[in-house]
Amino acid sequence: MNSRNLEPAIGDVASRDEEATLVRAVVGFVLVWLVLWTALPLLGGAEIPSDNLEELGWATHLEWGYAKHPPLPTWLIYACTLGRTFPATVAMTYALGALQVAMMLYAAWLIGRKLLGARDACVAVLLITCITFYTNRMHFFNHNTALLVATAGAVYCLWNAVQTNQLRWWLALGACWGIGMLSKYQMVVTIACNLAYLCTQRPANVAATLRRLMLAGAVSIALCVPHLLWAFTHGSPTAHYALKYVGAEQSLGARLSRMLSFDADQVARVAPALALLFAWRRPSRPDGSLAGALDYRVRRARVRLFLAIHAWGPLVIMNSLGLLIGLQLGMHWGTAFLWLLPLWYVATPTGQRSMRVPASLLLTGTALIQALMVLVFLLTQ
Repeated sequence: MNSRNLEPAIGDVASRDEEATLVRAVVGFVLVWLVLWTALPLLGGAEIPSDNLEELGWATHLEWGYAKHPPLPTWLIYACTLGRTFPATVAMTYALGALQVAMMLYAAWLIGRKLLGARDACVAVLLITCITFYTNRMHFFNHNTALLVATAGAVYCLWNAVQTNQLRWWLALGACWGIGMLSKYQMVVTIACNLAYLCTQRPANVAATLRRLMLAGAVSIALCVPHLLWAFTHGSPTAHYALKYVGAEQSLGARLSRMLSFDADQVARVAPALALLFAWRRPSRPDGSLAGALDYRVRRARVRLFLAIHAWGPLVIMNSLGLLIGLQLGMHWGTAFLWLLPLWYVATPTGQRSMRVPASLLLTGTALIQALMVLVFLLTQ
């Protein structure tokens, strides 16, 4: 037997084994990371987030809406305490916040594995763990963290719906839209990005795709109808709360200042991930075999477009609204979206060239950044 014929097969097996080892290591790292950042606020005596306390207060009674927001996050606390399954404590809200971050990370892993492959998905997950929305604020449980899960689910379902055109994925997409709107009205940003991506597509059967899209919309509306009826009969308190942010910045100078503050805050949130990228960076030449494969280039371009729309689209939309209608941008409004930036970066040619570093360096660098983040967190309490 020609030994040359064995080389690719042996290399493929070794590559798969290395990939599987990395996946197991990342899973273990994420589990430790979740426990660490959930426990730190309790052990370090951090101030209890007001949102957690507010949710606990609302959860004493079940409604289709509450003073400021739609009902879904409050329902989750109510469901956990129903029948005294769990005590309604601050620690429980911390655990629910961590659970939502974990669900987002799992969705990010599924998206990354499907679009980019298991190794690149691991790299993206490690980068996401260094975004401070998901470390310093992991113990937060509010409508932004619920929106985080709904957005991640919608992105995953949309890709599968477009690629397979199976009805179940369109129905799941509609369910994510409805769940998101029952979490926070900012879900309209996610939906806008979903629709923007659909506008770039040229399906073989446009009419069938439109019917499925309309069905997804019908599912989301059906889920929201009871809440909308509640809002109508109660004087629309949630709508009034949302509208108070519109036109809050009157002058052009105030709008530009708020936009710059918002953008600077988002950059600060991803700064540890940027530091990690710098530590990992290993410039190398593009892989000629992949660069020459037309099918590979076309697929990567499609993946990059999908991720770019969902990673950058929310920031563009919110900045545009801040400039055009004076929307008072909340610094925490990036919670539901910043996790997509690492996925987008890993999909870019620059990301592909710079991320080919040993698995040991990937994990060691991430652990060092996390240690520094823990130190800063403890020193600032």
